[in-house]
Amino acid sequence: MKPWMPLGWIVAGALTLFGCGTSVSMNTPPGFAEIDNDDTYDYRATSAEGVVLAVRHEANDPRGNLEFWSSAVRYELERKGYTRLDKSDIRSPSGLVGRQMRYSVTREGRPHVLWVTVFVTPSSVFVVEAGGDVAHFEAVEKEVDKAVRNLNIG
Repeated sequence: MKPWMPLGWIVAGALTLFGCGTSVSMNTPPGFAEIDNDDTYDYRATSAEGVVLAVRHEANDPRGNLEFWSSAVRYELERKGYTRLDKSDIRSPSGLVGRQMRYSVTREGRPHVLWVTVFVTPSSVFVVEAGGDVAHFEAVEKEVDKAVRNLNIG
């Protein structure tokens, strides 16, 4: 089974890739295995059932704030057919405020869930993506939530 890749090509339309020299790390949740990273992601992991957790960062260019970047992501996802279920602000361990948006979409006749969390600094935009088939995602939701809330941005 190929792991479901949540946003790699979707958010690319909303964010322009640049190397920022900023580090980001995440603790791999229990039941997940880290996947080799490429030039697009700083971190990726998957469960055996195909739930994917990924982190990447981009240059904050054009220079925008949390409202700007979370709106850009929201617009792109809703344009692609995702339905927003919820949004909330969360705080990283370093105190950086982020915006988490939770979506649903049907893929291959199955309901899927997608969480996108955006953090913004003056130089970088960090996007945390978590998603997969609803039946499998619900089983690891608490572990995924803990990993997202403990994102290390350095």
